[in-house]
Amino acid sequence: EDPYAPELTVNATVQYAIQIGSSVLQPRLQFSHMDKQYASVLQTDPYYEMGPRNIFSAYLDFKDGAWRTTIYGTNLSNDLYETTNNGTTVAYGAPRQFGIQTTRTF
Repeated sequence: EDPYAPELTVNATVQYAIQIGSSVLQPRLQFSHMDKQYASVLQTDPYYEMGPRNIFSAYLDFKDGAWRTTIYGTNLSNDLYETTNNGTTVAYGAPRQFGIQTTRTF
């Protein structure tokens, strides 16, 4: 057993493409779970334990030729979770975020 590695990690994505003429509308849901783990293989003290996390995100992609626009929400449950802890510094994952992104491929 490696205390630095979570016992269980799960990632799942569900998406569906809806054809609208020559464009595509694609709703997408993502889920990520990670069991508790310790910040370092050398530290098994509860202070260094990073708790489990469940992250839900949703996206709505619209693709038209070379253009793609995505409306998104990440960490929808606004979970507060540690990503690292070295004893003096603790870093946390991103909070709930919403946005829109447009890209063009050449």
